[in-house]
Amino acid sequence: MKPWECQDDESSSAFEAFVLYRDTHPRSLRKVSETLDKSKSLIESWSREHSWVTRAQKWDAELERLKEDWFRISLSYSVRILLIDCRAFSSDMLKPLTKANTNMAKSGIAG
Repeated sequence: MKPWECQDDESSSAFEAFVLYRDTHPRSLRKVSETLDKSKSLIESWSREHSWVTRAQKWDAELERLKEDWFRISLSYSVRILLIDCRAFSSDMLKPLTKANTNMAKSGIAG
């Protein structure tokens, strides 16, 4: 089970509060309390019992990892597209030269 998922000992209400905490920036137990209309002491208790700070930090690290993976994949894809475009461009640019060389060879001009 991943830390940012609902934990075995966590109620659906506590998990809902955690998700709100995790996804609110800057993170604030007071904001969670006000948004869900729950007492601040209850939210603080859930936060302690279910290690919200640590779990939210692990969530942040996972998001960073996913962003880096996405960047690498996207960059790799962009480089491949660029190489394909360059090869096609080079091939098109070389056709007249290749034809000219062939014609010159036939004419006996090539040395």
